[in-house]
Amino acid sequence: MVIPIAFISDKNFVMQTGVAIYSLIKNKNENTKYDIFVIMAECDKADEKKLRLVETDKVKITIINVSLDMYKDIKQLSHIPIACLLKFNLCDYIEQYDKFIYLDGDIYVRGDLTDLYKIELEDNYIGGVPSLDMVFDNKKLINAGVMLFNAKLMRKDNMSSLLMETRKSLGDRGSMDQQTFNQVCSERMLFLPHQYNCIANKLLGIERKTFSIEKVNKLYNTSFKNNKELVNNALIIHYATGGKPWQYKYIKCADEWYQCYLESPYNTIKLNRENSFQTHLKGVMKNFKRGGVRALYNRLTWYVKEFFGKNDKNSWG
Repeated sequence: MVIPIAFISDKNFVMQTGVAIYSLIKNKNENTKYDIFVIMAECDKADEKKLRLVETDKVKITIINVSLDMYKDIKQLSHIPIACLLKFNLCDYIEQYDKFIYLDGDIYVRGDLTDLYKIELEDNYIGGVPSLDMVFDNKKLINAGVMLFNAKLMRKDNMSSLLMETRKSLGDRGSMDQQTFNQVCSERMLFLPHQYNCIANKLLGIERKTFSIEKVNKLYNTSFKNNKELVNNALIIHYATGGKPWQYKYIKCADEWYQCYLESPYNTIKLNRENSFQTHLKGVMKNFKRGGVRALYNRLTWYVKEFFGKNDKNSWG
């Protein structure tokens, strides 16, 4: 079995995508074959060459260079690059497969993805892990960072056009693509097991009490004792929050990504990773400038509780 996997990258995300692909190769089963497609947004030959550094006899990498002109009327209102909208057209770019896996570039893959690919989508357009936002919202939502595409059905129903039209109709949004997939595909969307898209920094970071194990177990229909156990069980770690492991040392599960980076051909690219003290000191000063003494007090109170208080049962400590 050859497993097709798609990534999206622009000029600023080549190293991160390369490390993600390297983690796939490093942790796959010996006989697993991956056919990897990287949809490159207006990149040059040098960028393409960098991504091919990890190609092996059992991992083929195909670069598809595309333009972003069709998305120029859609505003970017968040840290998410406009290249993410290329997800709408993936099934048209990868026309030789009826089904494939899509992965964001800000991930670390801990194991083999054969079982993920074998999941039957039946008459669903996509499969995805339930979004943690469902803890607060009864709507059916997935996180679009890891998806299983029913490409044959998507092409048959011309879903790329519908996704694009819907995104334009939504106007200015912080979400570039996820909101659109959830709105368009909600009735034909299969929930995937939790281990294929684990946002560890939400489950183990400062939001860990918000996403308590009781709420998360109910969402995922699991029975873990605590959030740490759930994260340890995950197959794909997704660094979906604003802070990334190539920027900050304190991000949960950042050490796994960093070790993979050190072992990869991309380790010659210098990183300037900040530690938690430097990062939060900047946050304290920014809050003081914006909100005065009260904002400074709130930030310092949180800082003391987070770094000097007792860890609760869901923390790494």
